[in-house]
Amino acid sequence: MRALSTKGMQRFLGNYPLSVRALRTAYSAFVSKPRAYRPLYVTFEVSNLCNLNCKMCIRNFINRKNELMDFETFKKVIDEIRPLYVGLTGYGEPLFNMDVFRMIKYAKEKNKKTIVKLFTNATLLNKERIYGLIDSGLDILNISLESPLKTNEKIRINSNITKITENLKLLNSAKKGGKPEVDINTVVMRDNLQDLPEMISLVHELNAKFTLAHMTIYGKNENKEMLPSKNGREKTHFYLEKARKRAESLGESEISKDIADYMKLVDKNWGKFAECSLFEDAACFVPWLTCYVASNGDVYPCCYFYEGSIKYGNINKNSFSEIWNSNAARKFRENMVKNGRNYAACTTCPENGEFLFKIFQKVPLKFLSSRKYDA
Repeated sequence: MRALSTKGMQRFLGNYPLSVRALRTAYSAFVSKPRAYRPLYVTFEVSNLCNLNCKMCIRNFINRKNELMDFETFKKVIDEIRPLYVGLTGYGEPLFNMDVFRMIKYAKEKNKKTIVKLFTNATLLNKERIYGLIDSGLDILNISLESPLKTNEKIRINSNITKITENLKLLNSAKKGGKPEVDINTVVMRDNLQDLPEMISLVHELNAKFTLAHMTIYGKNENKEMLPSKNGREKTHFYLEKARKRAESLGESEISKDIADYMKLVDKNWGKFAECSLFEDAACFVPWLTCYVASNGDVYPCCYFYEGSIKYGNINKNSFSEIWNSNAARKFRENMVKNGRNYAACTTCPENGEFLFKIFQKVPLKFLSSRKYDA
């Protein structure tokens, strides 16, 4: 599960008219002072109940109480800041929360320009839920799927790939005006590498977007055994290239390019890729752009702080404005600027600030930013 992605933010900012608010938030992130302007994107953990037991999931290590976010907690945040981008996700399956349709509709009503994205494993989709998502005004449905074959059931234990595929085809036929956009997110790992070409074929059939996600170990060394590098460099390159050629043959030029870019990154940095430390030196602007609201109202910097090791406050006790620039939030941002990714949760996170550098590339970095990163 990844609520925010660099690619996603680039697409979001590329498709969204750059309002004064968006620019102020982006500028606040780029300057990187302890106090931040209002976030663009808020991720809500609407559920941490799940019906699957995925091999790579942090739920294997999590100790928090299983619960659903109540509507009033969601409403309080939306009413105060009206984010431009809302992510409905969690360390579980969001469709367990039957208020999720009401949440989508409410966010869209409060700000008609808000983009709402829901993340799901697609196992609970049925006709009623599909039409509920469509009627609520959902913009993007992100499907977490590791393979269109039985491999998915070995990775996402308790899933049924036949049922998932049927659900996705039903969704595709029911969409209105192209909405919701369907994004399929696949984590590249040792066990599903050989299935990537078939995944591209399914994505094409569904007229969906596609994202290759890096394996994240959340600071847990146990997950390193699932890294695609365990297949070896040549084998990894072979299947990535096979997937790229499949995309090219189907006319999926954007997907082909994305896979090619992924391959270049992997080939150039194989040692770090093999250790899942590819991005440990990358700039992170996430604490200025977004935050993660847990099911109980706790506010974290992002989803990687899944057990509240860094907590800004609780939305049921304080206003969002107080929490967003609380002492804990300001200290976290200061540490990120001074010391970089020195938290275990951050070292394998693939987020970086490339899109912000592109926005402000004509402005001298030394003038704007207190960061030590190069543009």
